Order: sequence, then C-alpha cells, then structure tokens
Amino acid sequence: MSPDPAARSDISRFEPRCLLIGEESLVVQCAVMLRGAGVAVVGVASAAAEVRSMAVSEGFDVVDTDATTLLDALRAAEATVLVSAAHLEMIPGEALDAVEVAMNFHDGPLPTYAGLNVTTWAIHNGESRHAVNWHLMERAADSGEVLATEAFDITPDDTAFTLNARCYEAGVRAFESIVAMLADGRVVTSPQPAGERRQYRRAERPFLVLDPAGDAAGQIRTAQALDLGDRYANGVGAPRLVIDDTAYAVSVVAAPGDAPAGRILAADQTLRIAVAGGAFDIADIQTMPAGDALRPADLLARHGLAIGGDWPSPPDLSGAVAADDAVATAERGWVARLAHFDAADPAM
Repeated sequence: MSPDPAARSDISRFEPRCLLIGEESLVVQCAVMLRGAGVAVVGVASAAAEVRSMAVSEGFDVVDTDATTLLDALRAAEATVLVSAAHLEMIPGEALDAVEVAMNFHDGPLPTYAGLNVTTWAIHNGESRHAVNWHLMERAADSGEVLATEAFDITPDDTAFTLNARCYEAGVRAFESIVAMLADGRVVTSPQPAGERRQYRRAERPFLVLDPAGDAAGQIRTAQALDLGDRYANGVGAPRLVIDDTAYAVSVVAAPGDAPAGRILAADQTLRIAVAGGAFDIADIQTMPAGDALRPADLLARHGLAIGGDWPSPPDLSGAVAADDAVATAERGWVARLAHFDAADPAM
C-alpha cells in the first residue's frame, strides 16, 4: 500500500544504487526484487552466516556490518540508497549521511509501536490490528516518514512467531511499491500517522508467572506473545511456573476443563491444571537456570503434589519482576560473555 497521496513529499530524482543490510532472508529477497526491476544492487551487508551464504548464492557482493566497513562499502560502491531489512541495530549517522535515501523495514504500526519486539507487545496488549512500515531512517529510531505500509488483522491464534511471519509476508508485498519507485529514480513519502509515540526498548518484556486463579485469557494471550517458536532467538523470555520458590520455564496453551481453578487434572504428556472456564496445558517444562527437561509427573512428585489435588497459588513476585527488568538491561552483554566462558578446572 502506498502512502497517502494527499500528504506526499517527493525526493528529487536520482540514480538508485542500493546497498542492503539485514540479518534475515528478507534482505536477500528485497535485493532480488530490486535487481529484477533493473535497480542496481551494489552489495548486501549481514552478520548472519546463513544470510551471507544466500546473498553469495544469488551473486551479490557481501560485506560486514561493522560501522567502518559499512561506511567504506557505501562510499566505494557510490551507493545512493541504504535499505535496512530485519537489521535490529542502529545505523551510524555517518552511514545515513553517505547516501541520498536510507530506509528501514519496521514490523509494527508507527508511531504507536516503535522500537523492538513489537509483535510480542501487540499480542500482549490485546491488539486486533497490526501493520508493517517501510520508512526513511533518521537518527532517532523509527521516526522517519513512511514510504509504504500494509495493515492486517491479528487473529486470536496468532503467536509472536506467526505474527512475525505474517509481517515478513506483508513487508515483501509493501516493498513492491518501493521497488517501483526506485526503478523510476525517486521516492515518495508521507508523514507518520497521528498518534502517541511509544518506543519499546529491547529490555522491556512481559513477565508471566502462571496463576490458575488469575485471568486465564490474559495469561494465555501473554504466553502467545512470548512464543517465538524455534526459528527466532527468544529475547523476551518464557512463561514461568513457580512453586516452593522454585521457577520453571514452560510453554502453555488453553485446554478444555470443568473443575475448580487450580485443580490438577492430568500429568502425562502435559500438566493440565484447571482455570476459570477451562484449563492450562503446560508442557516443555525446564528447570531454571540449568534448562533441564522435566516430565510433568516428575514435577508433581518433586513438590509432593498429585492429580486431583490443587496447585498452590504463586508467591508474591513483585520483587522478581523488578529484578527481571534490571537484569534484562545487561542480559545481552552477559550472554555474549558467558557463551565464551571457560570454567575453572575444579581440580586446581
């Protein structure tokens, strides 16, 4: 869908020479679309090995994404357009200044869902509509004028994983109009719609501890918001089950049930616990922080519970929520460091 013609501004004609940057296959697909329309693609920048391999197989020159290499590549190739597609880091201002047009793909409606993990937040917040935007890049994230947008419904069954996939598809469709503009040597933009700007930070994430006595529908919705499947790295966390001050990471879906909230109904392939109007089917139980898998029956035995008994209400977790917010800010750095950590030899 193209921007509103009543509010358009037209960037003067220029020769498009495009360098694209991104960490998902979307960036390669966009490069292929541009090339198919006769628009020059001078390179693809990516830190993802799979994406780099895809770009090479398509015959594109591949460059690194660090600031110096990116700027050097833009200048050496005399690029006039920088296209960011599924690149979640800020582009340095010097790179933006090196081209005539810099544009970015955003997987949420602007300005109300700027920032990161917005598909998670849209589901968590109970939104019924979503949108993707291609917009000009400015030094402030997700603040530039819109080149193309496409809106669609969020279904009751959508998870963050499925909504991400639908955003990808909508992003490709919306990019078709940008390809047409660039093939014509121009870009047309419109202001972002009116509305309160909300910038979701990387460290912000919903915190869900399952409580059979609580709002069942709201908890299932948040669980869907935290479900990124197996394809994406999960930076937003998982639903938790807490008992006897011990936390477990789990997955959960709604199930039928007709018993008092909290009643333990089954412990075979899943742990089924009654809630108001149904039940929680809890699976993929993992200890925290070790991540060891635990069978539902073993979980019950560990805590002296049995089918037909009642699941205890979780303790007051206000302190844990505050701690999670604090930890999230430094989490990426510590994960990167610990991934290369060599434990000391216990014999020494």
